[in-house]
Amino acid sequence: MKIRSLVVAGSAILLAMLALSAWAWFQLPDGAQVPVHWGPNGEPDGWGPKWLGLLGLPATAAFVLGLLALIPRFEPRLANLSRSAPAYVAIGLAVMGMLAIMHVAAVMAALGSDI
Repeated sequence: MKIRSLVVAGSAILLAMLALSAWAWFQLPDGAQVPVHWGPNGEPDGWGPKWLGLLGLPATAAFVLGLLALIPRFEPRLANLSRSAPAYVAIGLAVMGMLAIMHVAAVMAALGSDI
């Protein structure tokens, strides 16, 4: 199954998330609290330490990307998955994109921006 485009684009998204985290690390003071959860009204209602807020979503994205890359190796019905490869890649990239957007929102909120 051809998922190279998913791995390459997903890795680029992950690197961008890590670059944003590295930049924000030096912008936030030590002991800063970063939002890690939002309530149904869109307001942050859960806060965590700087390391969790800046590295939690990139770590989750890395896990998801690794899982998406490994699933085709162990899927017993690979022929069915291969026929669905374009959808598999599109959904994988959509999930990675969603995680990246959530990460940008968390970093912006931690830096005091009104999102």
